[in-house]
Parts: sequence; structure tokens; C-alpha cells
Amino acid sequence: MADWQEKIDNPDPRIKWAMDIMDQEGRDFETTVGKVMAPLGASAIPLSMNFLRNATSRLPLRTNMFGTLLVMPVFAFAGLGYRKWVDNQHQEEEAVVKHYILTHPERFPEPKKVKYIDHIEAWRPVRW
Repeated sequence: MADWQEKIDNPDPRIKWAMDIMDQEGRDFETTVGKVMAPLGASAIPLSMNFLRNATSRLPLRTNMFGTLLVMPVFAFAGLGYRKWVDNQHQEEEAVVKHYILTHPERFPEPKKVKYIDHIEAWRPVRW
């Protein structure tokens, strides 16, 4: 593990540019709203299903609300678990990509720096 951490901290100079791109510098780029969306969205499922069932049965919308309110925290916890599972999947994918870059530096040559003006082509109007 110490050897692997050493490779991450001091990568091969050929792939340092790629590791710098992947480095988040300890920052979390997700807002609080983004973190809360999965549990809130999952807890809204029983409420919306209850409203839909009551509307199709031509009952008052707030009928059968007690059971719905009891189930909402369970769905919120399931949404939180799903969110953690997705975050773990993303961490594993990033670790696999870093591992591949570190073990195959010859496949990742540094791209040439190109100016924007070199990409501009002559404008040709497209007519029907």
C-alpha cells in the first residue's frame, strides 16, 4: 500500500498531466441540494403513489395518509443507501482509471498544446 501511495504522490513525469487533471485537491464539487435529492426523491414516491391511487379511485387525496407517512422514512433511507452505492461505484471507477494510467504510462502521451486560432476554419455558408 505504501508503494502504491508513493506512485500516486509522485507519478511518472510522462503521466503527471493526467494525474493533475484527475486531482480534485480535496474538494467536493457537489452541492447540498445534490446530496439530498436521492433521499427526498425516494421519499416522495409513496406520497405520489398514494395521491395517484386516490385520484384514480375518486377518493379525497389525503385518504390513507397514515400508512404513507409511515413508509416515507423507509424509502428515504433506501434512497440514501442507493446514493451511497452510486458514490462507491464512482470511486471504484476512478480508482480503476488511475490504476490503469499509472501502470500504462506509454499509452497516455501528453496532448500537444494547440491555440484556439488553429482550430478556426473558414466560414462557408450552408444553403439549402
